[in-house]
Amino acid sequence: MAIAYQPPGVSISEDVSPSNGAFVVNSTNVCLIGQTRGYEVRTIQVQFDGESNDPVAFNVPAGGVLEKVDSTHTFVSALDAVNPTKGLGAPGYTESAVGTSEVQTLTISGSGLGGTYTLEFDGQETGNIAYNAAAATIRASLEALSNIAPGDVTVTGTGPYVITFAGQYAYENVPLIVADDANLTGSSPDATVVTTTAGVPGAGDFAAVLSNDNTTVTITPSAASWINTAGVPVTINFTYRYVADNYFEPIRLTSASQVQSRFGPALNDSGTAIATPISYAASLAFENGAGSLVIQPLIARDGDGVVTRGTESVTNDWAESLVNLREIEDVNVIVPVVGQSASGVSDSVQLSIYKLVQYHQQFMKGEGQYIFGLFGDDSTTSASNGDMATLRANADELADRYGGLVAEANVYVSPSKFYRASPVAGADALAVGGQYMAAAIAGMLSAYPVTTPLTRRQVSGFLTVGETRLRADKDADASHGLMVIEQRGRAVQVRHSVTLDTTNVARRELSVVRAKHNVIESVRTSIDAALPITADGSAATTLKLIVIGVLEQLRGLREIVNYSDVQARVLLGDPTKGEVRFSYRPSFPLNNVNVVFALDLTTGDGDTTITDAIA
Repeated sequence: MAIAYQPPGVSISEDVSPSNGAFVVNSTNVCLIGQTRGYEVRTIQVQFDGESNDPVAFNVPAGGVLEKVDSTHTFVSALDAVNPTKGLGAPGYTESAVGTSEVQTLTISGSGLGGTYTLEFDGQETGNIAYNAAAATIRASLEALSNIAPGDVTVTGTGPYVITFAGQYAYENVPLIVADDANLTGSSPDATVVTTTAGVPGAGDFAAVLSNDNTTVTITPSAASWINTAGVPVTINFTYRYVADNYFEPIRLTSASQVQSRFGPALNDSGTAIATPISYAASLAFENGAGSLVIQPLIARDGDGVVTRGTESVTNDWAESLVNLREIEDVNVIVPVVGQSASGVSDSVQLSIYKLVQYHQQFMKGEGQYIFGLFGDDSTTSASNGDMATLRANADELADRYGGLVAEANVYVSPSKFYRASPVAGADALAVGGQYMAAAIAGMLSAYPVTTPLTRRQVSGFLTVGETRLRADKDADASHGLMVIEQRGRAVQVRHSVTLDTTNVARRELSVVRAKHNVIESVRTSIDAALPITADGSAATTLKLIVIGVLEQLRGLREIVNYSDVQARVLLGDPTKGEVRFSYRPSFPLNNVNVVFALDLTTGDGDTTITDAIA
């Protein structure tokens, strides 16, 4: 019978006992998953010569594609580079569908033909053209006119001849060419020109055509429009939507401005509503101490594997987005930025998304990576969403999943509504959901050492808690594992930093669980760096010394109080495997002090005599 294969590396399991409980730490790298704008906004300058309506093409920067605004508009805006208010459009220049270029047909008829004919366009007449001249000759004769430049017409066919207008006459209703057949000879000689397709200008100032691969745009000015400026070049700033090839991949960014530049503005133009959830959540995480954030846009993946912008109410899109994170080894906190204020997101959809995060946590734990999931509901659009009963029921259900093994790594915020100041002077405060409080808490976890409890610490950037909770309500929330956020004076703060695991104090206290994860990561990394170790008589001692060195460092940093019983051995049945055991005492936070006092009711001895003083 073959032995079970185990690859080289380090595996760690926790021996839970009443004396030791659950201990831990976690180096905190935060990832936000949520809805983005779906594109970057970029601008390119295009110069037109001011003499013709010839199309101008530009290539989208390598590594991405241009996304049209809608079915008829390629650009967000087109503004004069010198004077942005200039143009026929409001504001700037207007884009339209491509117009229709005029087509006229020349027919030479009769029998036994000979001689010549001429063509007249808008008062200008060609030289003599042979009755049997080729299309190229007819084109050259037309282009020799002072009012037709090379490229303004094309001529095809061997008779009849199709004359198509282009260049400065593209998309225009042009005068009819007139044929003079007086010098043609033969029986019934005739030269006539008729309009077969009338030219129609585009409705706007220019038309744009995007290539099939979305990498090249051809811009054609409308005839007699802003582009014809007597030879004076015109430079236009075309603003467009750019989707980088790696836009939907996770990326680490170090400021709120970077997030907004790539994924969209946090607020709308008036500053009265959230425009891009991921950007708004990122601003709160940075405000509360995050040094950097991994941003994973919400994605959708079709049957061909093509990735596009995801939909918040589609749980499969969240599953796909989480799969994208499996190769990111240093993510330790995940916040799904979603709430019931999003279209189609009900209480049940919200809970399903949390369960997907838990599945990801359990999967990554099997890969040796410990991750926290931070959750928050949203009651900003309806008080019935994420109410007390819903939060407690969800907390209980989430805590029981996977045999309760994931609960200690989940934080669930209560209540579901908070207020933040609006950037617009005099505007009402902005109501935001618990998902944004969860992002702020994630920023705090990133800022504070792992053993620092968040209990009684103020959350920056919030004005008030949006829902009133009595003390009994807060206690009941906490008993279900909810992290209560409360108002104390003008401060919005964490009441008690707890996890969803209420089974014992070591798994309940967030700082203790974080510290345990850090111990695990520190021991694993140190041993892994030393492998392979020769399995000789000193191998067990080497393993023991490595672990003692790690624990000494953690004790010096006060991330653990003490440790004991460090033991190491090489397994007798398989000398390629080693085992290390130890126990340590975590740094528990002192959260509650019970003060007992008594009243001293003893009186005097009863012999006190009162005498009146006589003056």
